[in-house]
Amino acid sequence: MKAARFILLAVVALAGCKKSVDPKTDPVIPDTKVTVVDRMEDYAMLTWTKPDLPAGDSVQYYVTLDADTIGWRLTGPPFEIFTATGDVHTGQVIAKTSKGQKIASDYTLLPFHGTYFPYTSDGSYHKVNVAAEGRISWKISPSPGGTVMPAISGDTLFIAYGQGIKATSIKSCNDYWDLETGQSTCYSILYNKGTIYASLSGYPQHLIAINSKTKAIKWSFMPAEATYNSNVTDVVSGDKTLFYGLDFSIYSVDALTGKQNWMFTTGGAMGFPATDGTNVYFATQDRYLYSFNGKTGQLNWKYNFSTVFYSGITCVRQGIVIQCLDDRTIALDAKTGKLLWEKAPSGMPDFRGDTIFMSHPGAVAALNIKTGAEFWQSHNDYWRREDVIVTDSHVLYTGRVGATFVRYNSLNGTQYHPLDGLNGIPYNQSIALPALIINGKVYYGGSSSIKRSALE
Repeated sequence: MKAARFILLAVVALAGCKKSVDPKTDPVIPDTKVTVVDRMEDYAMLTWTKPDLPAGDSVQYYVTLDADTIGWRLTGPPFEIFTATGDVHTGQVIAKTSKGQKIASDYTLLPFHGTYFPYTSDGSYHKVNVAAEGRISWKISPSPGGTVMPAISGDTLFIAYGQGIKATSIKSCNDYWDLETGQSTCYSILYNKGTIYASLSGYPQHLIAINSKTKAIKWSFMPAEATYNSNVTDVVSGDKTLFYGLDFSIYSVDALTGKQNWMFTTGGAMGFPATDGTNVYFATQDRYLYSFNGKTGQLNWKYNFSTVFYSGITCVRQGIVIQCLDDRTIALDAKTGKLLWEKAPSGMPDFRGDTIFMSHPGAVAALNIKTGAEFWQSHNDYWRREDVIVTDSHVLYTGRVGATFVRYNSLNGTQYHPLDGLNGIPYNQSIALPALIINGKVYYGGSSSIKRSALE
């Protein structure tokens, strides 16, 4: 009997020594990263990462702005906020799983500062403060009308017009200076490191360099064969070297001295050139696309595209030359001149990463720059071939007839609410959008000399 009691106590004691096991817990859901992908005066768009959950689990999201819950039982991003004023706001995206777990991720909406500089078909520039519901701060109507593509440095907007170039304060609209050249300035002017470069038509055609602070002319370059009414192109820059066209010839000019480095005569009137800092590329009306070594003037290659070009504007990005023709866009390998792809549509391009964006009659499209494959296309009944601008926050902007800017999500082609009815611009005016400033950063359309230079 004693022996039995001893065995029983021993078993109980051993059982008490068994290692304890923690109760089973669900895995913790990872933190959600919230990104503000668009910000206007009273508007913002959020997106966030979605966690990988165990099988059978699901998640819903709640969004707060300051102390208020403004989104309930969402299945995922994106989420639009229409009540965010221009001040700083904080909030959270709260993820709740079906098993009761919850995690909150913070976000901050910084104040929005957006300024557009639309150019209207009457030859006027406007300053539009987007944070004030599209209110026009000022309007400049030089006589004769201004050219489409300005340049911006700090508070200064440099504008070319029929008989001169002026520097205007963006804040006040007061002129810093106004230089009468006596000749028409080409489509776009170039700013680089305190100097304005402009090619002039009329007679005699020449290229000038202007001190951006004082309007003093640093130098003037006069081609030997300049004649009245010659075809003159904009000037683009490889930093220390300038390139521009006059009739059938391409010129390389030293940016510091204004001395000619080299020139080459082609078989047709030139379009607007582009440079990647090493080579210069341009199309001509005899249906060739050329590549020249920017330093030596040696011909690298030429490609016959066998049709007329629409704008004559050439662009180069990521080792690929883009030429917009009348009926299609072609892409060539910048080193070899080999055709990579050709595809409709054709329009003024902008670029982000491996994507080329274009607006053309009937649609806006996003294509893979390397293959021409279409990422998305958004159809409309009011598009023209117009410059587009794509910002770092993945918003595509462009203008149209009817005093309106149109905005798209550049990642998927979703249209945001347009900026309609700009005060003071008649609805029969078409709008080009050559430049804008978003939160202190300047963006240019693809037609800009700055965009086609090796300066960005």
